[in-house]
Amino acid sequence: MPNTAMSRSNDSFYAPSITAGPGLQSPRGNGGRPTIESIIDARRASNPNELCFSIPKVAVGAVIGKGGQNLRELQAQYGIRVYIEKEDFNGKRMVVLSSGSDVPNDPISLERALNDCRDHIESIVDEQLKLKNDSNSDIVIPE
Repeated sequence: MPNTAMSRSNDSFYAPSITAGPGLQSPRGNGGRPTIESIIDARRASNPNELCFSIPKVAVGAVIGKGGQNLRELQAQYGIRVYIEKEDFNGKRMVVLSSGSDVPNDPISLERALNDCRDHIESIVDEQLKLKNDSNSDIVIPE
């Protein structure tokens, strides 16, 4: 992928704007805009070597980490390329995991690496949401 398509030149922090792609039909949500679910379904159908899912926008920073450190660690640990869509879909962002250079080409190893990386990202998201909920429960509203 050319560096001009990404917001950072040397790291896989964000993917360029992702659509269903040529030849793919994606149902539109309110306002004629595709829903994140329809885009994920379309990508799954056309890219079997990718794993797409959504995370809450409020957890994106925790997944990326300071200066992209968490993403670099995820990519090194699992050998998977991690992209986070810039576009916001009703408070959600799409994450795209794809084969990196360190994953063997056999489908079983690739599927295991993709699923393990997704599980790790989801645990980061869960932890971030728990921290956010805990901090919100401490708020006292004066009467």
